[in-house]
Amino acid sequence: MWRPALPALLPLLLSACRPGGAVIGGQQTTIELHPHLVAIDFQGDMVCGGALLSPKTVITAASCFFATDFYSRMLTVRVGSQVRDGGGEAFEVADYEQHPDYNVYWGNHDALLLYLKDEVPFRAEVQPVALAAPSDGIAVGEKLVLAGYGDLYQDEVLPEGEQRQVQAATLAFFNQDLCDELYYFTPPVVNNRACAGGLTSDMCGTRDVGSPIVNWRGRLVGLAIQQRKTCGVPGLPTSFSNLAHPNLNQWVMEHIK
Repeated sequence: MWRPALPALLPLLLSACRPGGAVIGGQQTTIELHPHLVAIDFQGDMVCGGALLSPKTVITAASCFFATDFYSRMLTVRVGSQVRDGGGEAFEVADYEQHPDYNVYWGNHDALLLYLKDEVPFRAEVQPVALAAPSDGIAVGEKLVLAGYGDLYQDEVLPEGEQRQVQAATLAFFNQDLCDELYYFTPPVVNNRACAGGLTSDMCGTRDVGSPIVNWRGRLVGLAIQQRKTCGVPGLPTSFSNLAHPNLNQWVMEHIK
């Protein structure tokens, strides 16, 4: 199994962005500080974010896609791009693997791997990210960094000719028991979902789904997921797919190519 080296830019990650809700509320940054970030395009339009795990494997959220062979063949992955639309280098998708226990209603096991036809050559703005191990743990209040290309606020419209740049924001890890209690009805947090951010659920910008969340070591701990009815609801933190959870972590590690 292919294993990436840890990125050399770890000390810069947390200083590269200021506190914010997610990419909604984020600050402009550079792809060189988040070289694992990829844009996933459907027929030329970006639909979701993702993270490069190896020369041929990208991880994103299962809630981004209808997981079918036909659909996956219409996807391309762009790496090394500073801007959302165009830029970087595009790679065709050869195959995919969705977590077998993904539940579209409850949102648990929300992870999907895309396998590229060709290997991605690494350079300063294109690097794989190491997956956090369950033993790493995440402490309450620990700062996590989300990067993506999504809108800065709901229904954002950019001026003509202006491109959305890479954005990043810091999120504080939330108490899991309180997270479970807050999400009991909308819907409950189960198994491998966790919470981060303040008491407002705002990780719901268009095209932010699947975007990577890393810890202070620069290791991948989560993916932005669909917030459904909780987007922007006061009193609810942001929930994300927790890739450090043992049952998700093991599945990802076993399926990286």
